[in-house]
Amino acid sequence: MIDAGYIDTELPLTRPEDFYFLRAEGVKLIEKLSGKVWTDYNTHDPGITLLEAFCYALTDLGYRTAFDIKDLLALRDGEQDISRGNCFYPPEKILPAAPLTLLDYRKLIIDTPGVRNAWIEQADDYEIFIYASITQTKDNNTFQLSYNSSKASEAIHLRGLYQVLVEFDYDINDADERKEVLAVVTERLHAHRNLCEDFLIVSSVEFTSFSLDAEIQVSEGFDLEKINAQIFNAIQNLFSAPVRFHTLEQMRQKGYSTEQIFEGPLLHHGFIDARELNESDQDHNIHLSDVINVIQDIEGVVAVKRCDIPKESQTPYSTFNEWTEENRAHNRKLRLDIDNSKILFHRSGDRHRSDRDTAPDLERVKGICSFLRSGQKTTKLVDPVVSISPPAGTFMDVARYYPLQNNLPEIYTQARNVGDAKTVARNIMQVKQLRSYLMVFEQILADYLGKLSSIRDVYSLKNGVHASIASQPVQGIPELESLFLDYKQFSKMLSTLTESSEKYWEKRNALLDHLLAQVAESMKDFSRYMTNSQAAEVESIANAKSAFLGDYIQVSKYRGCGYNYTDRSRIWTSANVPGIKKRIARLLGIRNYENQFTTADWIRVEKDASERFSPVIYDPQKGTRILLTANNYQSESEARDLLDHILQKGYDKRNYRLSDNKYKLQRLNKEMILTPAAETSTITDEKDDESFDTLISVLHQYAQRENFHVIEHILLRPKIDPQVRPQGPKVITQVCRCTAFSWSQSSCVLL
Repeated sequence: MIDAGYIDTELPLTRPEDFYFLRAEGVKLIEKLSGKVWTDYNTHDPGITLLEAFCYALTDLGYRTAFDIKDLLALRDGEQDISRGNCFYPPEKILPAAPLTLLDYRKLIIDTPGVRNAWIEQADDYEIFIYASITQTKDNNTFQLSYNSSKASEAIHLRGLYQVLVEFDYDINDADERKEVLAVVTERLHAHRNLCEDFLIVSSVEFTSFSLDAEIQVSEGFDLEKINAQIFNAIQNLFSAPVRFHTLEQMRQKGYSTEQIFEGPLLHHGFIDARELNESDQDHNIHLSDVINVIQDIEGVVAVKRCDIPKESQTPYSTFNEWTEENRAHNRKLRLDIDNSKILFHRSGDRHRSDRDTAPDLERVKGICSFLRSGQKTTKLVDPVVSISPPAGTFMDVARYYPLQNNLPEIYTQARNVGDAKTVARNIMQVKQLRSYLMVFEQILADYLGKLSSIRDVYSLKNGVHASIASQPVQGIPELESLFLDYKQFSKMLSTLTESSEKYWEKRNALLDHLLAQVAESMKDFSRYMTNSQAAEVESIANAKSAFLGDYIQVSKYRGCGYNYTDRSRIWTSANVPGIKKRIARLLGIRNYENQFTTADWIRVEKDASERFSPVIYDPQKGTRILLTANNYQSESEARDLLDHILQKGYDKRNYRLSDNKYKLQRLNKEMILTPAAETSTITDEKDDESFDTLISVLHQYAQRENFHVIEHILLRPKIDPQVRPQGPKVITQVCRCTAFSWSQSSCVLL
């Protein structure tokens, strides 16, 4: 029975939408605040009339606030991409991660066109063996790396090196095609290489061909060639199972949640079930009984009378398991040789048939096998749908505000002009006084709706959108401009009147902290560095937080990745840097994390003819022109200490004093007295403001060059034997403190 639709007349209202509740609460407040002088709360009282108007306006606000969030975020033009320009990251962007586990890397490789399956494992061998000579001390153990085993305590086993085996699709037979596939796989692996890990070799898998010799009983009426091809295909899939790609809906039907579906790298050809991928790697657990079972599962097969794999003439092994274990130990995969395999079929009516009718046609069998394999090859999906569309909302003009005073009874004359000749001057004054009184409340209500309509902007990654969030002018009140001395000036100042710039940045930082907390991040340490509470620095903190959130996909998804050292075109002055560097740079507010020089050759310490040292700054554009010279010292360390002072204080004009037409940088001496430490260099004896401005600009530019380098020890491993190649490395570099046996999986930061 179908229930008829109906309107629920007893639908409960929330308190913000309940007019009678709000009116009762308002009367309670009136009694509490002015009960001694105001006792008439009947509906004819003007105060109660205004109270009812306010309550009705509040119910409208409560009704709009209860709109579904998808409607509040909808745009006027009908655009549904709510993730653009804000922190609403779609699942297909925020949930996937760069490959981390060996299973993730297998998915990444199998997603490459031309690859049927792939295996990856830790490498026990590497280019050059190195050794550690360990010296025990009272406080700690030190070590020295060496190529010479006779001078060392023991060998260093490098960790983090992997070897990759690739199985090609059946139609990839040409040597050039295979070479091209391996090149693409290598490029993808290095583009997603984990920090302190490396891929030693990427090669094609070696196969051991085997033949099948069997006798099988089949039912009457079945196609022998088809059954034969199905047997060959089933056996080959048993030893090398194909990896299937699934659609988003198929993964949901398997019972996976959205988080589980998008776990790991996002692939180009669909989704791979991790359980199925693990099962495809179980060839070493196959027994002969498993082969017999897959044959018997084929339609038309009655019984398997005999099954020899491999043929007796092919194997020196006593058992099937011994044969499979030997191949697994040498990383060899098994592949069925169809041409040399033979299956003898038996049917009940064979005694009435000729040998030609009982023996399958091998060429037709191979054709059917090729057809079955082509169907397996197409498991890679073309342009699969991997995105989840957000729920579509309807634009509700939430910001549109209708003045509450226009709902007052006609006797209040608030909804029409009163400046005509028939209106008494006293009444005009009373109407405008009431309008002015109500304008305070009107503005508060209008601002509330303005903020509600701009909730999308609240989550925006763009800072400084002050007026769009803080306030909106009230419209629709007759003779509105006559209530103000200067309405245009009021409109310009409205946003700052309702919320100061300092208050805005305080709230903005608090909101950004909340958005960071949603993704389990915090930048409180960075905020502590900015100890000054000036507005410019508070704004800088907000900008750093916004930059972190705006780049969060990069700093989160690739946080464990190293850089791609095989891409020679992007080694320097590019974003091809380790993920940890991107993350640290964003957390520290460093704008540019590209690989670049952290120092400049035009700022250096020089030694003069008298063997004394002094900092010197040259013009970057004119390398021979000196902009600043400093005091000289007998010690180079003292000169470098002064150079640090110049770099820290020299870009601020307030730290200079003009004397003898030269700008002199001041510094506290040992007696805590300000003395000149460096002075500008001028061609003439006259004051040179242009050169001084150039100096300030150069030092300010240098002060913005915040950067650092991440060094991965595994990439410092020797690859050329110095005994074989004299031009090879003579010394194994140590760039940080670590134990000898964790050296290969360590990294360090150079500032």
